[in-house]
Amino acid sequence: MATQRNYAQQMDAVLAGLGGTRPRLLLHACCGPCSSAVLEQLCQYFEITVLYYNPNTWPAAEYYRRGEELQKFVAAAHPLGVTVVEDTYDPQQFYTAVAGLENEPERGSRCTVCYRLRRSTPGTTALTGSPPPCPSAPTRTPPASTPSGRNWRQSSG
Repeated sequence: MATQRNYAQQMDAVLAGLGGTRPRLLLHACCGPCSSAVLEQLCQYFEITVLYYNPNTWPAAEYYRRGEELQKFVAAAHPLGVTVVEDTYDPQQFYTAVAGLENEPERGSRCTVCYRLRRSTPGTTALTGSPPPCPSAPTRTPPASTPSGRNWRQSSG
């Protein structure tokens, strides 16, 4: 049986290694609820910029409603030290990226492509100068026991 990574221990080691500094962190979020627990835990350790981007959200009204809720949450819960920036909403980016995968089941290959798309957004590159290993706040990542979960974790870690 393969040894499973203990991400909580890995994060504790990273935080301990900061040595009292508060470096910048770009965090991807697709809505407020997805980012709430992550922000709660990391705000004290990092100067966080939240990149709001998810071309998979439809209709457009839902995308903008989620963005507004994210802004409200950050303003109320983290008035100091968290900035929210939004990338361009273009659902065609999603449709193009997943072309040919329309009949894939939920948590299948289409999800893996969508995660990669969101992590390689032009906004990420503009903010950092290159596509970084940008953490993503969604808590509904595919389970590690599924093929897409294993692939997503390998490509993001």
